[in-house]
Amino acid sequence: MSVTRQIQFVRGNTQCVNHYVGPVGSFAINLDDWSIHIQDGVTPGGHIVSGTGGGGGTGGSAAC
Repeated sequence: MSVTRQIQFVRGNTQCVNHYVGPVGSFAINLDDWSIHIQDGVTPGGHIVSGTGGGGGTGGSAAC
């Protein structure tokens, strides 16, 4: 039997991601510059683990 699971990370524009404090080890994706932030449970915005990727998309379309 095969089980498929879809995972959806927290995501939002720069303002949303910079103020988000998530559980330890969770990820937040900045839709403005496509950076990935890992959360430590205490630091607003977490820690950037991936810089701007320059990928496609319009960014900034998600609400906080």
